Amino acid sequence: MEFLSFILYLLLTIILLQVLRSLLTRTRSNLPPGPGPLPIVGNLLKLGDKPHKSLAELAKTHGPIMSLKLGQITTVVISSSALAKEVLQKQDLAFSTRFIPNALHAEEQYKYSVVWLPVSDRWRSLRKIMNSNIFSGSRLDANQNLRQQKVKELIAYAGKCCQDGVAVDIGSAAFTTSLNLLSNTVFSVDLAGLSQESAREFRDLVTKITMEAGKPNLVDYFPVLAKIDPHGIKGRMTDHFRKMLQLFGGLIDERVKLRKLQKTNAENDVIDILLTLAITLLQALHSIRRRNEPRSKLPPGPAPLPVIGNLLNLGDKPHKSMAELAKTHGPIMSLKLGPMTAVVISSPALAKEVLQKQDLAFSFRTIPNAVQACDQHKYSAIWLPVSDRWRSLRKIMASNMFSGSRLDANQNLRREKVKELISYAEKCCQDGVAVDIGRAAFTTSLNMLSNTVFSVDLADLSLDSLKEFRDLICNITAEAGKPNAVDYFPVLAKIDPQGILRYKETYDGSS
Repeated sequence: MEFLSFILYLLLTIILLQVLRSLLTRTRSNLPPGPGPLPIVGNLLKLGDKPHKSLAELAKTHGPIMSLKLGQITTVVISSSALAKEVLQKQDLAFSTRFIPNALHAEEQYKYSVVWLPVSDRWRSLRKIMNSNIFSGSRLDANQNLRQQKVKELIAYAGKCCQDGVAVDIGSAAFTTSLNLLSNTVFSVDLAGLSQESAREFRDLVTKITMEAGKPNLVDYFPVLAKIDPHGIKGRMTDHFRKMLQLFGGLIDERVKLRKLQKTNAENDVIDILLTLAITLLQALHSIRRRNEPRSKLPPGPAPLPVIGNLLNLGDKPHKSMAELAKTHGPIMSLKLGPMTAVVISSPALAKEVLQKQDLAFSFRTIPNAVQACDQHKYSAIWLPVSDRWRSLRKIMASNMFSGSRLDANQNLRREKVKELISYAEKCCQDGVAVDIGRAAFTTSLNMLSNTVFSVDLADLSLDSLKEFRDLICNITAEAGKPNAVDYFPVLAKIDPQGILRYKETYDGSS
């Protein structure tokens, strides 16, 4: 009983507020004539269960152009062909900012649809893209064979139904044909088959979206109820739109992968054109942003070429090329290695200044892409910037590996390993075998380090033990030392054109 009383009081309050509002704002606007509205509901009750017939009857009384109050929304109704032509052709710009149903606010779809957007830069851009890539004469001519093929499939489907004595589902057939025409234009793929249940989810989604968008919704007449969503239409539409976007996202991701692998022949469909356009725009925006950046105070250096910068100045012997460039540009110079700016120092005095006095300022070095495999750079004292983690690692190393007491404790170990190295060299001489200096030095260094950390030898000078471990170290060193295009063009990081990061991750995972 108390709840009913509360509802009645609430309704009376709303009615009184509505009446008060209408009295305070009685200044009449230039609206066409129409039936007198009731408080709150306006003229909603006059629509009946067949709105088109009700509107035709009202037009006989109020004329071919009339105004109706549908809840809180004022609507102008036109029922004359001459007036419709005036509105839709001559005054289309003035009437283009149409009312957007609440259902289409789900996932803010109305902001990206040429159907609902007002005339603006975004609307013009979308319209231009559609005109040039979907509805242009050349595009329609290019798709003529596709349309003929889909019509043949439709006729074949109808013929098969006749042979089987099955009724032709006109709705399903027309939907499937239209869908496949559109999907082939955009994605170069059939999203449904006439004789199979493929893309059932997509068909169901489109059907549900159409049904939800067409349902009468109280929020469209009483926007104050938008937060409540009494019918739950917007919530369901949000779910449907998300599923559809996931489906389209999968198709786009698949196309991006095919483009990377260069395994797609669909060079003229809409998605391929849009992907190419997006990449071009991103590159242009990046160039504009870099061009507008204020020039930093860099040392002198050779003039860079577009895109590649000074990469060609390095030659096949970079150390000699650097020395030659230093003769022209001085002991400190700047080079543009792709998009990366590098400062090169070739003077002992300047090197001492940078590495000793200004070491903190220069500690944030560029991390090669290969070192980023398995996020190794986040846990290495070599690559970490000066931070709490770096200080902790440095403290551990300083106290447990490089402290005076630790080095003194390992003195006998170092002597023993040097003796083993000398014994190995003598044995090779007695046997008349060449000493493999690289292998011997690697094994000695490895055993010294492994004894310091694990108190065990990881390799034996006289045996080919731990070959896999040595090969891993060699492979990691070789991959880390290779010139990598990603280090000069970070935009290629996702592609990893030389596969260095993938190989490095494999080796790091194995070790």
